[in-house]
Amino acid sequence: MSTYSYDPLLQLSTGTLPVVDRYEYWRESVFGYFDCSAPEPGEKKTFQGNVISLLNCHGEVHDYRSSAMSGRRTRSQYRADGGDDIAVSYMVTGSAVYEPEGDAPIVAAQGRFFCYDSARPSRLACTDNRQLNFALPRGAVIQAIGGPVPEPSMLTRVLNQSRLAPYLLVQMRRLTRDAPNLSVFERNVMLNATLGLACSVLRGAFHPDGAPPVASHDAGLYAAACQYLDTHLGKADLTAADVAAALNCSRAHLYRVFARHGMTVADRLRESRLRLARRMLEGEPLATVGIIAWRCGYADASAFGRAFGRRHGCSPREWRARIGRLSG
Repeated sequence: MSTYSYDPLLQLSTGTLPVVDRYEYWRESVFGYFDCSAPEPGEKKTFQGNVISLLNCHGEVHDYRSSAMSGRRTRSQYRADGGDDIAVSYMVTGSAVYEPEGDAPIVAAQGRFFCYDSARPSRLACTDNRQLNFALPRGAVIQAIGGPVPEPSMLTRVLNQSRLAPYLLVQMRRLTRDAPNLSVFERNVMLNATLGLACSVLRGAFHPDGAPPVASHDAGLYAAACQYLDTHLGKADLTAADVAAALNCSRAHLYRVFARHGMTVADRLRESRLRLARRMLEGEPLATVGIIAWRCGYADASAFGRAFGRRHGCSPREWRARIGRLSG
């Protein structure tokens, strides 16, 4: 499947919505990884938010601003949405407190980074803020740093000390600023370049004096397998045996490597396909559900609809209609 087969740009704003709908729209469309805390009585009336996002199967880049929000992420949410990204946010304005389970709380003031692991139960609270954010699949981070993903507090500390991180911030700010005026091809090229730079910054942050040590075989195998899956999402008959053959390992060993990450090969493939499908439903209004199903590797629209419904509790058409009502 071509990297440039769809438009990665997504822009959302509460500005055109009735005041009573703004908080719920933002909660569903942007803050969806978390169960939001109940807002104070006046917060819904004054809530505002807008985001410019560029997203593909290799990662995401965002520039978003919003009023204060807080919430928690539970194990049941992780089991439901399968999120396995590592996200890094830079607080342009405002502040955030991130409390990952099993790790020290992270307090991010203006001008500081914090790192978020979507597979870890946590709490997050943000004041009125603007953030520059990128997110990468866990496999890409493993490959970049040459080993397992560290605790969020360690990732945060290392990035805040990185001499390369300011270059990435300049790139993210310029990409999100200019993206609406670029062609679809240019957006994809620059998104992939920015994600590549993010991986390089991570590598340099952990190994400032040279290339990282060679990753353990299993960590490298997992990263390579994830990359292979993401590159072949459109192949409807893709199996674990295909991945194992491509990477020259046994299927049983591949299963064990994925099991250590709490998932199966089929789980990872399904989640990547559904994530791509959500982005296409939201960002490509002229693409039919059948075309989206085909491009995401489903043999027919009915199989796609069943998989989408099991995850999100609604059909792809209902999802698209809901997003359209909230953003229109």
